[in-house]
Amino acid sequence: FLAALDFSRTAAAPGLLWMVILAIAASAVSLYYYLEVLKQAFVVDDGATTPIRKAPIQMAAILILAASVVIFGCFPNLLVGPLQHALSVKAGQEPASTSITVPSTVAALK
Repeated sequence: FLAALDFSRTAAAPGLLWMVILAIAASAVSLYYYLEVLKQAFVVDDGATTPIRKAPIQMAAILILAASVVIFGCFPNLLVGPLQHALSVKAGQEPASTSITVPSTVAALK
């Protein structure tokens, strides 16, 4: 949400109003689909439910991906640090700091 708000503020510059209108239209379409999912989850009662069976390899892949999302979401420096180091070495520069800068809009909420 904060990224969309910051984008809207930036795009509200003269000559970019069409981009703000496009972003609002895309948000409206997204909202429709989000509400459809919620309606299916909480309002519609289909009565007959059958369990979904997955092969063990599928479950392992899902668990590995879910764990990766949680780990890299909580500790992004595990991924960003080595990438920054590799890019700085390739460019022939001194390795950059592995800290992540927080945008001012996010820092203001803390």
